Amino acid sequence: MSSKDYKIFLVLVIISLLIQIVTFVYSYNEVIPYDDAYITYRYAKNLSENLGWVYNINEITSGTTTFVNTIIIAFLRIITGIDIEIIARVLPLIFSLFSTILISLIILNKLSSYIISGLITVIYSLLPKIHSMILSGMEMSLLIFAILFTTYLLMKKKYFAAALIGSTLIYIRADGIIFSILIITYFLYNIKIINIKKVIFYISLIIVINLSYFFINYYFFGIYIPLSMHAKKITYTDTIYIQDRISVLKGMIGKMGVLLVPFIFVAIIKAIIKKDNEIILLSSYLFGYILFYIVVNPWMRPWYYFVPITFMFVLFIYGLYNLYISIKNNNTYLNKISKVFIVLIMFSLTVYSIYSFYKNYPFGQRIDYRFNKEIIRVTD
Repeated sequence: MSSKDYKIFLVLVIISLLIQIVTFVYSYNEVIPYDDAYITYRYAKNLSENLGWVYNINEITSGTTTFVNTIIIAFLRIITGIDIEIIARVLPLIFSLFSTILISLIILNKLSSYIISGLITVIYSLLPKIHSMILSGMEMSLLIFAILFTTYLLMKKKYFAAALIGSTLIYIRADGIIFSILIITYFLYNIKIINIKKVIFYISLIIVINLSYFFINYYFFGIYIPLSMHAKKITYTDTIYIQDRISVLKGMIGKMGVLLVPFIFVAIIKAIIKKDNEIILLSSYLFGYILFYIVVNPWMRPWYYFVPITFMFVLFIYGLYNLYISIKNNNTYLNKISKVFIVLIMFSLTVYSIYSFYKNYPFGQRIDYRFNKEIIRVTD
């Protein structure tokens, strides 16, 4: 890989970051965050004003689904004095930018191609769901960043740091426990390579921190998992709409999934053959996340659909590239057709991303569907 390729890679990554920043700036006043985001903002506001972990003053309840994001927002409010809503809406952008850099580094490590890694980040930054996620005001960007960062640390054999960050995912969102369980599986699978004593320590750390989440919630609030309805004081039937499992699956995969899914399966097969543990980990999380919301929890909110697209995209590129490498050196007529097909797939994805970007701008929620604007909004 030449220094010229490296410079092109840096330029493409910078362009991908600028796409997200410019889109955020121009969309900021066009859309509003989801209602649950304002619940987190209010908890952060009260926390930053030394009123405690409360939604209403002197009323002990836990109604935000993200401890970590709330604490970060409150901390930044204390040290900067900037309005809570501004801080909370900018943070998802920052986390998304770091996630984009991590995607480029992970793909670069797996594919060893500066140009492809750079181009992929640009296409990724054109995906409408990424911008909807950034503008949603929710903690999904932080969750994705933490998962990608944990994967990157595992890839670099920084096992303690990976175990520490991976174990705290549940404090970002309760469903982060899915990835924590998979990290335990990762350590068990690599127990001979890492070290038996260290693996036992890492697994113990993950288990203790995850159990502490349930203990803290039950000890202080009398619940195991905090939900927004605890702040809204309404029931499941008032706040959550149940969907049939096929609709949930369609929402998770999205329209682009028809194009991506076949290559995701290729990625999984290649990863198993090559014993690429990090790709196996990400694919396991993708399927675990989707299965959780289909089988266990088929009540959906719009932001639940943001998580799969990132990992589907990474796996798609991994599968497509490995398929191309497998047939590159074979000059049979069939494989020549296959090469053309792969190039067309990549071209179609690029065109679709640009078209979707243009069609869906501005991204995110435009309608204020909140049940009580006066209660939810921090500024009121």
